[in-house]
Amino acid sequence: MLQFFTLFFISLLIAFSTFAQPTTIAQWDPGISFTQKFPNRWSFNINTLQRSDLAEYRSGEDPSDFQWNLNETQFFATYGLLNNKKISGGYAFQIRSSEPTEFHEHRFMEQFAFVAYALGGKRVANRVRLEQRIRDSELTNRIRYRLGFDSPLNGEQLDPGEMYAIVTNEYLWSFNREEQSGENRLFAGVGWFFNQQYKLQTGLMYRLSRRRGSYRNILALSTVLYINNQKKASE
Repeated sequence: MLQFFTLFFISLLIAFSTFAQPTTIAQWDPGISFTQKFPNRWSFNINTLQRSDLAEYRSGEDPSDFQWNLNETQFFATYGLLNNKKISGGYAFQIRSSEPTEFHEHRFMEQFAFVAYALGGKRVANRVRLEQRIRDSELTNRIRYRLGFDSPLNGEQLDPGEMYAIVTNEYLWSFNREEQSGENRLFAGVGWFFNQQYKLQTGLMYRLSRRRGSYRNILALSTVLYINNQKKASE
């Protein structure tokens, strides 16, 4: 597992040294995710995060102060297929600090996820998502692909009370704008698997985005509490 975190930090240093541009942002993204599972293969999820800018650095300027950036809330309905495959549909909205009384963005999402490898407690998971983003009556289509790996840190299986490591990489591409834009998100973290209902996950995400011919470097601390509730067939 050490090699995965080594690769993450090496990639982080290369990205900063290669693409360092006038704007670099440090963020904190605390969140909570609740999933209700049903015995008929359906599950429903609601998750929300608060994004705050800890500091923003621009060439030739002093760092900015801490400020709340946005709230994003998502709703998903998921149906489980055979062989660890799932399809989902969802809706999300954003409220930004610059527009506290209005929705900054509405988003509709279609998703397909599958586990490509699962053996000895280790997993390789894939996720493809299409998004239709509505901002100020302007529609933007975006496609996202995420590849992730997670593994127990103690033993071969993940048991209650143990920790796990997770590494993911996701690429996002907006493809119907006059000027196309892309973003890459590299994440490495650890999680605490308390039991089948609760787990806590935290880590660092490096986001490199290209917009209007320039790059932005964003380093975010992510902390998410996951709550999973299983509805029994007899209920």
